[in-house]
Order: sequence, then C-alpha cells, then structure tokens
Amino acid sequence: MRLFAEFLMSSRTRAVMGVSGFGVLSLAFPPVALLASAGLALVTLRKGLRAGFDVLLYAALACGLLGFLVVSNGFAVSGYLLLQWIPVLLVAFWLRTSGSLARSLLLAMGFGVAVILFHLVWFSEPTAQWREVLQPVEEQILQAQLLDAEGTEQLMNVMAQWMTGGLAAGYFLQILFALLLGRWWQAMLYNPGGFRQEFHQLRLPKRAAAVGMAVIIATLLMPGDSVGALDYLALLVLFGGFIQGLALVHGAAGIRALHSGWLVSMYLLMVIAPAQIITLLAAAGLADVWLDFRGRLAAVTPPSDSDRPPHD
Repeated sequence: MRLFAEFLMSSRTRAVMGVSGFGVLSLAFPPVALLASAGLALVTLRKGLRAGFDVLLYAALACGLLGFLVVSNGFAVSGYLLLQWIPVLLVAFWLRTSGSLARSLLLAMGFGVAVILFHLVWFSEPTAQWREVLQPVEEQILQAQLLDAEGTEQLMNVMAQWMTGGLAAGYFLQILFALLLGRWWQAMLYNPGGFRQEFHQLRLPKRAAAVGMAVIIATLLMPGDSVGALDYLALLVLFGGFIQGLALVHGAAGIRALHSGWLVSMYLLMVIAPAQIITLLAAAGLADVWLDFRGRLAAVTPPSDSDRPPHD
C-alpha cells in the first residue's frame, strides 16, 4: 500500500496512471474501484482541489478512450467512473478544508440521500423497476433449484423493495471507505499515527445524530409493512452510526491498549452475523454521541505510552 501511495504522489502523470489503471480494472473486478477512488482522495487531500480535478479529468479521458477502443462505448465507461470519482473528490476536498472527519461522513451520506431522491423522482414505481431488473436473477435461482417458486418470488419482492436503499447505502460506504483509505495513506506518508488518532476521535454532530434518531424512530412507528423513502433514509442512518460504532470500538481498544485480537474477533463476528453486529455497533455509535463512552473510559484509564499520539 505504501509503495502505491508513494507512486501516486511522485507526479501527476503517475497519479493519472494509477487512478485510471485501477479504474479500468474495476470494470472487470469491481472491488479494485476502491483503490482508484482512494488514490484520487489522496491526491486531493494532499495537493488540493485543482490537483485532484486534473487527475480525475485525465483519468476519465484515458478510461473513456480505452472504452472506445475495447467496447466502442467510451462515454458509458467514463460516466460510470465519474459517478464514483466526483463525490470522492468533493468529500476529500471538504475534509481537507474543514479538517472534520465527522462532517465529511455527513457529506458522503448526503450523496446517498441524493441516490434515494433520484430514484424516487426519476422512477414512478422504483420497486416495480427493480423487480424487472432482478428478473434474470430470479430465473437463475429457479434453474438452479435453490428455492421453490414461492420462496423465490418472496425473496425477489423483498430485494426489489430494498434495492434503492441498499444502493444508496452502498454508494455512501464506497465514498466513505475511499476517503478513509486515502486519509490513511496520507497519514502513512506525511503524518504517521495521525489517521489512527483522527478515526479514534470520530464523533457525529449531535444535531445530525438527533435527526438520524428521529428518522429511525419514525420508521419504527410507521404502520404497515410497505417500504418507502423513510426506510431508505433509516438504512443510511444505520450505516452512518455503524461507522461511528467502529470508531468507538477502535478508540476504546486504543484507550485500554487491548490486543489486536479483540478487533479481529469483532470483524470475524461481523462476517458470521453481519446484520446483528452492524445493528449493535450502530446503536452504540449513535448512543456515544451523547454518552461519550470513550471520554468516560479515558477518565478512568491511567495514561500509557500507547495513548499518546506518536511524534512526526
């Protein structure tokens, strides 16, 4: 990771090569899109909006040209990548300007809200639209005999109802994880230990958390089983709280100087029971906004060398 970060920061040409290279690879292997976006975030965080925009522009042009040569549709390739890179550019610039990781998280969440609004405005019946998109998946499940016809129908209906919210949450997490990875690379190169301290202290503003809690409570009080805009917003709030929950656990482990095995265990549990662990961390994260668990824990924990931020 360090070698790649150093490569990106050595020159604008290399930054364009790195971002566009992983951008093209992401068309065949989507997970590597995170590396391209994080590279753009690193350049923007370190050198500013103009430098980040230059890398974005030249990388998009390079990928578009390659798209014309390979699949004869460079506009689609560039458009797909720009949808990933533009929010990362803006959120990284906001973090560079404001210095607030929490407010940058809220801006990333705002792009998730934009996805919800777009689907609700552009599609008159989002669930029906998603039901059509999922038709090939339904056929594959039936052909593989993984479920019977009734079970498959129920599964597809549930997925269609939640696809808009899931897409918005995934978009938010993609932007945020790219920002966090870029920030980690920046600290690795220029401020060792800085990202650890910043992430451990992450805390959402109380007003934003109060609005999020109100959305969740309103969702729980809504009658009926239909899924709508409020449910999609609640899902976004859940994942926002989850990120603060992760910061809470990492911060508490740092304060108590716990062995890394505790954190590894948490992530293993997240793989085994993701819904339960994510919900638990989200609840703890949102509660931490007002109860300040890390501050209380630090007050009763004797200081040690591991608690002190490292020197540059």
